[in-house]
Amino acid sequence: LLHAHYMPESTEDQHEILEKLTVYCGKSVYNYSENETDPLKWDFYNSFYFAYTVVSTI
Repeated sequence: LLHAHYMPESTEDQHEILEKLTVYCGKSVYNYSENETDPLKWDFYNSFYFAYTVVSTI
């Protein structure tokens, strides 16, 4: 039922569902990934900086 009527793009529906689950279960239910930032990416600049740091240390 939840899978059939759940739209992942709608944050209002997400909050409503989590609030109803919190009331029903009696324990706090929270979306921990809501405010997470994307992890840093390993790109050319970062790899060059890392290599430079390693070589200059030696």
